[in-house]
Amino acid sequence: MKIDSSITMYVIVRNDLAPVYKMVQGAHAIADYALLYPRRFRKWDNSTLIFLGVRNLIELNDIVRRLCVNNDIDGWASFHEPDLDRQLTALATADPFIIKNYFQDLQLA
Repeated sequence: MKIDSSITMYVIVRNDLAPVYKMVQGAHAIADYALLYPRRFRKWDNSTLIFLGVRNLIELNDIVRRLCVNNDIDGWASFHEPDLDRQLTALATADPFIIKNYFQDLQLA
């Protein structure tokens, strides 16, 4: 199997969380992505990783809501932190369609 090293993993985190906490939440989202999409995860091959940020839970929920409206979209994973009453804290994807259509306006975290 040939590995495509041009695949980029994008992680969206909430900027209202402490910096170290944001990275931990992002790592959880990547781990969930690996569990849900093992073949896609292997294609990513731990190459490029980009963290993007949203202001808060409301903005992150809005992205998830928009992704859920279209039942044909898969290829993303979210993480809900048990220590924060299962609040949504991060999501991860390596899907170019999702990145182009849902994350294009986000800034680096």
